[in-house]
Amino acid sequence: MRVLVVDTYYPQFLEEHYRNPELEDSSYDEQLAALMARAFGTSDAYSTELRRLGHEAEEIIVNAMPLQEAWAREHGMRTSLILGTASRLPTKAGLAAAQALKSRIAMAQVEHFSPDVVYCQDLGAFAGRELAAMRERGILVAGQIASPAPDAARLRCFDLICTSFPHFVERFRALGIASEYLPIGFDRRLTGRVKERGLDPATQATRDIDVSFVGSVDPRVHPSRVALLEQVCRKRPIAVYGSGIDALPEESSIRGCFLGEAWGLSMYELLARSRITLNRHIDAAEGCANNMRLYEATGMGAALLTDNGSNISEIFEPGVEVELYDCADDLIDQIDLLLTDDERRGQIARAGRDRTLAEHSYSDVIDGLSGILRDYC
Repeated sequence: MRVLVVDTYYPQFLEEHYRNPELEDSSYDEQLAALMARAFGTSDAYSTELRRLGHEAEEIIVNAMPLQEAWAREHGMRTSLILGTASRLPTKAGLAAAQALKSRIAMAQVEHFSPDVVYCQDLGAFAGRELAAMRERGILVAGQIASPAPDAARLRCFDLICTSFPHFVERFRALGIASEYLPIGFDRRLTGRVKERGLDPATQATRDIDVSFVGSVDPRVHPSRVALLEQVCRKRPIAVYGSGIDALPEESSIRGCFLGEAWGLSMYELLARSRITLNRHIDAAEGCANNMRLYEATGMGAALLTDNGSNISEIFEPGVEVELYDCADDLIDQIDLLLTDDERRGQIARAGRDRTLAEHSYSDVIDGLSGILRDYC
C-alpha cells in the first residue's frame, strides 16, 4: 500500500520552531528533517513503521506553511503571489487566503504521492469537498481521533475512523461509520535520543524533578484538569510545563508552579528527569484510559500517577506498573507515599517502562493499523 499520513501541529509549537529565521529558507527535506528531529506528537513514527512493514509511506504536516511552501516551490507549483502575500495578513481575508493556500498545496501533495490511503491524524485537515474528491478517485480516506468528536456530517466524510477511545467505536458504528479501535503507543527510538543528551530513562538515580505535569492548563479547554491541578499545586510543589498559562486567572496556584512550555524532545527530557509524573485524561475520554502521556511517561521511566480509568487494567497493571488516583486528596497522598518510598517508586517506574517497551510501542500499534488498512482497502 501507498499511505500518506497527514498531520497538523500545534500553532504554538510551530511558532516556536520557526523562530530560527534561516529555517524558512531551507529546502523541504531539510525543514522536514528539522521538524521530525523535534519529536513532536507522533513525529514520523507512523510512516517509519509502515515502511518497515513494506508499505510506501510519507508524512506531511499541512499547517507548517514554510515547509509546505518549500514543497510547492520545489515541485514547480505556482502559488499566486497575491495569495501568498495575503495569507500572511492577520485579517479575515488573510486567514481565508492562508486556508486556501494550505489546501491547494496539500491537495497537490496527494496528487503527487498518488496514495492508496490518506490517513488523517487531524479530522479537520481537509475540507469535506476535498475528502469527497479523494474518495471519488478510489483513495481510502481514514482518520484518527482521540479528542472531542466533530458532528456526524464531518465523520461521514471518512471511509474509516480509528480511535483510541473504546467508547467511540460503537458510537461511530451506530451512525453507520466504519470504526476500529487503535491504541496510541511509544516511539522506542526516543530512548536512544534522550540518552544522547545525557539522560538514561532506565534509571531513577539521576532524576532531579520530584513531580512533574506536562500538558495544557487552559481552563477553557480542560476545566476538570485545571481544577485538579489547582488543588494539588496549592499543597505540593509540582513542576508544571505546558501551554495555556495566559488563560489562567492571576491568583491561580498553577502559576506559581509553572516553568514554561515543553514541546517534543524537550518534553521527553523532562519526563526522563522526573521521579513521578502526573496524568489527567480529557473529559472526552469519559473515564477511559487512552492518552499519549501513559506511554510517553512510562517509556521515559517516570513513575506514572494517572487517573483511574475503566480500562486501565487492560493497558497497565495498577499498583505494579502505574499508580492510580481518584481525586485531588488521593493524588496528594499518592505523591507523598511514592516520594518517601524510593524502592517502590523505582519498581513501578521500571515495570511500567518494561511493559511499554514490550507491548505498547509504535511497532505494535502500526502492525495493527497495517492489518486494519489492508482489510478496508
